[in-house]
Amino acid sequence: MGLPEPSARLGAAIASIEQAVGTLDVADGEPMSDALLAVAAQDPPDEDPLDGLVRRVLLAMLEERRTRQPGSAPAHGTQA
Repeated sequence: MGLPEPSARLGAAIASIEQAVGTLDVADGEPMSDALLAVAAQDPPDEDPLDGLVRRVLLAMLEERRTRQPGSAPAHGTQA
């Protein structure tokens, strides 16, 4: 396609997302987005700074998506 390879930092961020998604334990009938939201909401004290950034961006994206779904409750008790 002629696209350049991603930078090392972007590659590491993509790997961080792959690791988080790959370790999910989703119960039968549970939406994947709920499992992702639960994992992204965790704040490990010894987290790598890049992993933390990726987690916070993923959390913000999932919360935004949830607030845009019809009939969904606002996340974290905020008003939409």
